[in-house]
Amino acid sequence: PASVSWKCLGTDSGTGNCASNYYNSSGNECLECAANCTSCTGQNVNECTACATNYMLILNDYQSHQANSCENRSTCPDHFYKTGGEKCAVCSPECANCEGSSTSQCTSCPTETPYLLYNTEGG
Repeated sequence: PASVSWKCLGTDSGTGNCASNYYNSSGNECLECAANCTSCTGQNVNECTACATNYMLILNDYQSHQANSCENRSTCPDHFYKTGGEKCAVCSPECANCEGSSTSQCTSCPTETPYLLYNTEGG
């Protein structure tokens, strides 16, 4: 039978948490996160909570994008907006692209509803 080797890892600032790029799987066992995740809740690519430099954390499932995964990009994909840090959340279904989650924050519309309504009252 193959032998398993274990390595003792330090913790972040004595908090008892696993070091960066690792997660606590059970008890005192720290396992490595998926590639490009700097913190995670598990080893799968869709269990990231933060991403490496030059990667964006996708927060929602949408088309080919998987929630809680890191994508190699400097901006959010179409139909997503930047929520702070390097995180992307999906736009409202009424928007093709947006600046936030509200239907009033569309920056472009789907082809079936191609017109934006602008607020002309200054507020």
